[in-house]
Amino acid sequence: AGLVARKWEDWQADACFIDDTGGFGASWIDNLRRLGREPIGVHFAGRATDPRYDNKRTEMYFQAVDWIRKGGALPPDTSQELIAALTRTTYSFRGDRLLLEPKDQVKARLGYSPDDADAFALTFAQPVAARDRYYDRTMEAVGMRRRRRVGPCLKETGVLKRW
Repeated sequence: AGLVARKWEDWQADACFIDDTGGFGASWIDNLRRLGREPIGVHFAGRATDPRYDNKRTEMYFQAVDWIRKGGALPPDTSQELIAALTRTTYSFRGDRLLLEPKDQVKARLGYSPDDADAFALTFAQPVAARDRYYDRTMEAVGMRRRRRVGPCLKETGVLKRW
């Protein structure tokens, strides 16, 4: 969790999604919260936001595909395993909803677990608003006052508490 928190800071990420299917991500979420972060747990088998999809995993994969179709691109050094997992996963229908092939079937066909593909798809779990970025505490305080709400810098910095 410490490494994730450091990368979160280094990359200035606006959010961090954790696979919380079956409760396996619960300890990651708890430890990140202890480190002052607010990760978002995602249940892959949970209900999709869009009724066209049978579960959240299917919805995230299809949103990733839609992103690629609209011009999104993976870096040139993307592993062949990730590309294979993304292109060789099939889907079917359950009633009138799209359903992605179960992960164990993908794993059996590929010969390895598509964990990297799941991690990539996880970035499409929900929309994320970009947070304001400040490069010094003075500008952060000014930005917080403009929003008319108390922000973290006003709580943490003794000099600014009088404002």
